[in-house]
Amino acid sequence: MPGCELAAIAARDDDRAVQFTSTLSKRVPDATMIELAEMCDMVLEALPPSMFEAIALPTLRTGKTLIALSASQLLGRDNLLELARHSGGRIVIPSGAMLGLDSLNAAAVGKLHEVKIITRKPQPAL
Repeated sequence: MPGCELAAIAARDDDRAVQFTSTLSKRVPDATMIELAEMCDMVLEALPPSMFEAIALPTLRTGKTLIALSASQLLGRDNLLELARHSGGRIVIPSGAMLGLDSLNAAAVGKLHEVKIITRKPQPAL
């Protein structure tokens, strides 16, 4: 994307981060979740649900933009919305993260008898 660049990455463990960055054409530092939030203007979250707050909290505390791929992790977490309001941070939910709602809205234009949404995720990602 013009005007954007990958500044750093964070992973669950250092070995995974090093392994991933070695595949990139441009070397970027690996960082802790807190360092990532401090270094970047925007943080793209793509973590297992159990780790969502590990990146959401520091990103929003520093007034940065959190792009939440795990949009369902925001449900019932009004504290994160309040934190974003207070700090000047932003929460962005990409439309792909809202597939279920987008699909139902689009399908509602016609006459429906049944709707099925099937998603597949690896077991460790759940």
